[in-house]
Amino acid sequence: MEQEKLARLESLVRTAARARGTGDFRGALAVADQAARERLAHPVLLRIQAEALIAAGRFGDAGRVLNVALSVAPNDAPTITDIGRLL
Repeated sequence: MEQEKLARLESLVRTAARARGTGDFRGALAVADQAARERLAHPVLLRIQAEALIAAGRFGDAGRVLNVALSVAPNDAPTITDIGRLL
């Protein structure tokens, strides 16, 4: 079962990153939101959600999401950078 969750998470991360890389932020956000509904967390997906929250002016919520990303991957440089930008 754990192997299935990991494979699903990796698939979602690849799909979201591909969408984000082509400028399809809505598509990337939809994938990140789907992962959240499935209770799957990855820094890439969480940073996408935080970016949407920042754009909506929900800075406190964005900070909470970025803190979750940091707890998932404490040494993730892009997450640390995004936290610095938010602050």
